[in-house]
Amino acid sequence: AEAEKMPGIYDYLEAVLPESGWLVEDRFTLADIAVACPLINVCYCSNGLKDGRWPRVKTWLDGLRARPSFAGAMAQEARMLGKAV
Repeated sequence: AEAEKMPGIYDYLEAVLPESGWLVEDRFTLADIAVACPLINVCYCSNGLKDGRWPRVKTWLDGLRARPSFAGAMAQEARMLGKAV
């Protein structure tokens, strides 16, 4: 999946992410949560976004991760997985 499916998903998101940085208009919505959560889970075991190929996707996910609600949940997940956030 990482080699064959994820690049297509990242390519699509890179092409459709609005300048606002959010999926719907210029605000954080459930759409961002719904799309980001599975991608964040993939990122726990993949370095796919670190090569710079999808900068808009990485910036968008980094923005979500910085939100207090995500940061707290991700810190808990990272502890459970023995990973750094």
